[in-house]
Amino acid sequence: MARRDALKALDAPTVIRRRDATLYVERGRLHVRVPGAEMWEELDADDCFFVPAGCEHEIWNAGDGRARVILSVAGNLADELAGKSAKARRT
Repeated sequence: MARRDALKALDAPTVIRRRDATLYVERGRLHVRVPGAEMWEELDADDCFFVPAGCEHEIWNAGDGRARVILSVAGNLADELAGKSAKARRT
């Protein structure tokens, strides 16, 4: 599990994880976009969002203040955050 501040929209990379992940918004407002499914969700504090393995997605801070998200990834989170099993690219 990791706790991170969310980036603003212009800095949000498209991410593909090899493991299932769950996002929990601790504070603020996040947008989650799933390009392949033409899906867009707005999440507020205490909302959760499940991202299945292999699902391309983008997450960014949609509010004026800071947003904090808790990321829980199945398997070894340290490898996931180090980029060993995650692929990120700018769109």
